[in-house]
Parts: sequence; C-alpha cells; structure tokens
Amino acid sequence: TVNRDGVTLVQMRRGQKTKAGFHGISLGDLGLKLEEEVDYEWNVALIPNPLQGSLDITSTGGIRRIKAKQPMKDFNDYGKHGIWYDMLQDLTEKITDDPSNKVLIKERGDLLRQVGLPEAANLDHRAAG
Repeated sequence: TVNRDGVTLVQMRRGQKTKAGFHGISLGDLGLKLEEEVDYEWNVALIPNPLQGSLDITSTGGIRRIKAKQPMKDFNDYGKHGIWYDMLQDLTEKITDDPSNKVLIKERGDLLRQVGLPEAANLDHRAAG
C-alpha cells in the first residue's frame, strides 16, 4: 500500500510465488504520481500462509518526492543528492542490463548494508563473489 495522511492511495497484491531477490513496483503503472514535497508511507507485507498471520513479514518506509536541482546522469549523481529510491532504481536497472557486472552488484550490496538492510546486502555480496 501507499498512504498519504493516513489514507490509502493504492493497494496491490501479487498472488504468484516469487524467489528471493529484488522486485520493483512502478507506482506509475498503478496510476499513482507522487506530489512534490509531500510525505508518503509505503507498506509491504509478505504473507506466506493466509491462515497464520503470525508468520507475516511486514515492512514500512517513507518517501518524499523532491525536485532535483539539476539533471542526474546516473546512480552516483542521485546518491550525491540524497535521492535514494531513484539511485537504487538506476543501479538495479544497470545490473539488470549487465547481470554479470560484479562491481555494480557489490556497489548495490554496499548501499543496502549502509542503510541497515544486511540480509538484502548479503544476497548481492554473495552474487558478487
């Protein structure tokens, strides 16, 4: 879900099983455009067994769309300006385009570790060798 001021703006479900890794969700594909300088909250719930809610894995985060002061060339520019989600998206797209690029994979793993996501970081660090 994506919420603004306690109101749910969009909610989606994926019914198929997916393997561990990185999975993107395009808000634009869901018909949602974030307004600039507005705080939003997102929630993700993984429900391995709908009959046992105690097994659910949940995460909540925040996002604010800001206007970049200058054009961004790549994930390094986004990072220098604190535009985290776009930085992660650009880096992940580069990895998708060149999945054997261990330098990019390690870079994303380092980024994920820096923001307190060690399990996700470990996936990339193992893949980078």
